[in-house]
Amino acid sequence: MTKPTEHQLNLINDVIQEFKFERVHIAMTALDWKWIARIDAITNNSMAIPTIARLKQSATQLLINSIKSGCAASGGFTAKYFNSNEEPESFMLSFVVEEYDTWNDD
Repeated sequence: MTKPTEHQLNLINDVIQEFKFERVHIAMTALDWKWIARIDAITNNSMAIPTIARLKQSATQLLINSIKSGCAASGGFTAKYFNSNEEPESFMLSFVVEEYDTWNDD
């Protein structure tokens, strides 16, 4: 696992503070979009709409994971990391409900 620098953690914290997780929670509630809440061997998987705290925790981990590969996605979130010689280091977080592209359309 890639350990983020202090600068990267500051950038990630900025993303988490500015991102509108309340909007994501409203959309997930309206769509009844559930994540695994708890894995239980007896009752199988418990599903629930994630709390805002869990959304923030998941987004933070995806942003950290994106440092290694440039992009990480799960549960509707997409986290991207940009680091080039021409531009300052940056992160992007999005929550996608619907998407379509023809990039790999046969």
